[in-house]
Amino acid sequence: MAGFKSKKIFCQAITRASKRLNKPRQCQAKGYYLADGTFKCRFHGKNNLDGFNKKRYTDETRINQLHALYQFRNKTREEVEEYYHKKVKPRIGTTEKSRYFIKQSYKRKNPYRNNRGQETQSLSSHLDAILLNIKKKQGIKW
Repeated sequence: MAGFKSKKIFCQAITRASKRLNKPRQCQAKGYYLADGTFKCRFHGKNNLDGFNKKRYTDETRINQLHALYQFRNKTREEVEEYYHKKVKPRIGTTEKSRYFIKQSYKRKNPYRNNRGQETQSLSSHLDAILLNIKKKQGIKW
């Protein structure tokens, strides 16, 4: 386990496995101070916003982080601010999924996702390409 055992503050939660066995045992993970005054690990603390987010993000810091991303390298500061206020800020604090998450989940669900970008060719042209590869490997000249 990480950290000095003598100085580490353990999580105050009781493990579920110990509850099933009727032998209550405290979680041995490193505890973080939460807003309600308890120490919980990242699993039992439910990553509550008051306790785990030590750094308070302002609009300015979020805009700076966006501006540093690869897809915004050719954008001006004003364009990034406009994007932040129109697209990102309305979604903060809601349970709405991002466009990236929606696209990726559709990609996983779509059975034809591997055909993206490929030309539709006839079966005979595919067979001709396979035959050509076989002849190349065998060294047959025609």
